[in-house]
Amino acid sequence: LALFSVSIIFGVFHVVGKSALTALPPFFIVFARAVGAAFLLQLWLSLRGRERIRSVKDYALIALYGLFGIGCNQLFFIKGLELSTATNASILVTSIPVFALVFSMLFGREKTGPVKLLGMTLAFAGILYFVGGWRLAWGGSRTLGNLFLVANSASYALYLVLTHGMLRRYGSLTVTAWAFVFGCFWIAPFGLPQTAALDWGRVPLWAWGALAYIVLCASALSYLLNNWALKRSTPSLVAVHLHVTPLTTAFLASSFLVDT
Repeated sequence: LALFSVSIIFGVFHVVGKSALTALPPFFIVFARAVGAAFLLQLWLSLRGRERIRSVKDYALIALYGLFGIGCNQLFFIKGLELSTATNASILVTSIPVFALVFSMLFGREKTGPVKLLGMTLAFAGILYFVGGWRLAWGGSRTLGNLFLVANSASYALYLVLTHGMLRRYGSLTVTAWAFVFGCFWIAPFGLPQTAALDWGRVPLWAWGALAYIVLCASALSYLLNNWALKRSTPSLVAVHLHVTPLTTAFLASSFLVDT
């Protein structure tokens, strides 16, 4: 249920994020997303009682998770979404389970047999059929956008694989909250200039509502639920649930955007 909820949240995020980009600069959205989620998660961590990080090495590892899972992942995604389309993003997100399986095998995090490989292949082919993967649009800025979206998928998959070991030693809220704190520092060089240049008075009210959804649901809640589930399963199982995301995005994009 947690993973299914994350998939729905991400599916809505592709459409909400594409709409928000018409009123807000991309790196400001990412910076606000990271800072807002870090604040909310740290506040929740304080209210629940802080779990102490036991070594400098663990802080360094969580900073690395923040680089791939928050910094690279979110910067690549928002720039890719700006240059491409919500439907393209929904199609390319299906590569996350593939990357997660490859990284899990490389790092020896889980065993992979013929049944799992067959299941992954069927899931990947099935979801591409449902959302019309052959309609993936290329050309012009969309090509670069699609490459950014693939890089986003690889970054997020690597984050899932790397955090799995840490979640055996710490609570999911602790790891998620500190990953977002470090993620803020990775994103700041890109986000601060656009934040300083933003004309706050000209931003429509609906755009702030979209940003609130991105911070509350698509960042703090989704990452927390994802890590909670990852603590109890495997990276490839967590990633394969993201196949629900394209169905949500395809329905909403065809209803509210100009995507087909």
